[in-house]
Amino acid sequence: MFLRIVLSIFIVISSAFAYGQDAGSNPTPVSPPPVPQTPSEPLIDQAAQYLQGSQESISDRVIILANDVDLLFGNQRALDEYYNSSLHVTQKFYANSVASGSYDIQTNLNLSLPNWKDTEQRIQRWWNGEESTDQQVSKKEYKELNPWTFNDGIGLRFSRPLAYNLNARLSKDFLIGPTVNHFYEQLSWDSDNLWQEVTSLTNDYALDKKLLFRFLNEADWNISNLQFNSYHGPSLIYTINKVSLTSFDLRLITATENNNFYTDSYTAGITYRTSLHPLDWMFVQITPELSWPRQEHFTSVWTIYVTLDVVFGSRK
Repeated sequence: MFLRIVLSIFIVISSAFAYGQDAGSNPTPVSPPPVPQTPSEPLIDQAAQYLQGSQESISDRVIILANDVDLLFGNQRALDEYYNSSLHVTQKFYANSVASGSYDIQTNLNLSLPNWKDTEQRIQRWWNGEESTDQQVSKKEYKELNPWTFNDGIGLRFSRPLAYNLNARLSKDFLIGPTVNHFYEQLSWDSDNLWQEVTSLTNDYALDKKLLFRFLNEADWNISNLQFNSYHGPSLIYTINKVSLTSFDLRLITATENNNFYTDSYTAGITYRTSLHPLDWMFVQITPELSWPRQEHFTSVWTIYVTLDVVFGSRK
């Protein structure tokens, strides 16, 4: 009996041992890990699209902000861009430690004449070597084909005696990365100062939705009187709301007279400008400024300017 029990235990152990060997020699196959699928477009293309989208967003932001700032400032570029015809009247008062007074009232009238605009388009097509066509194109399509813009106007200055001027402007806006650049060239004839020329290049970069960094380079050449002035420096412009803004400005002003080039003045100022809502066509501008003029031997002079602007016109 005992022998049978021992023999049964031995058989069970042998069977289990043999089953273990078979299991070790033939393991259950394990499915390999899934092979990652190749993406539909390379990662570099995705990154390029993202960067392109970001650049377009930045460009749109700086263009919109720069246009809003110039429109609120009543700059000539914005008046040309947003008004069919406009009448700009300005009067500036000042007071400082040296003197006080006011500048002559100045007016500038920009007329949009349909027949003249049509002639401009034909001249530009001829200049670009394009075939003349009677097909009408939209303003956006025309501007994309002809990035240069030509404008003209007449001005009056209420002085003694009354003065008037005629002017013609050539302008262009262009992008370099996230910076929008505004260039214009103006040639004018004034009844007092005769021939004058102004060249301006403004570079704008949007730091955020309300803060604009601007750098100005402008040259003012009084051709007939052989005088030349230039203005250089940065501005930090903060848009408070839709009707007001403030600007922090630093300027270096140079002059050339009788073939002598010299530094005429340094200035540092803060400008606050707002429209008299709901009179959105009337603006008040206050500018306290600290300057170091050459005629005062570069000693500091405090000046406060108060400007009243009135803009009449029909929007495009």
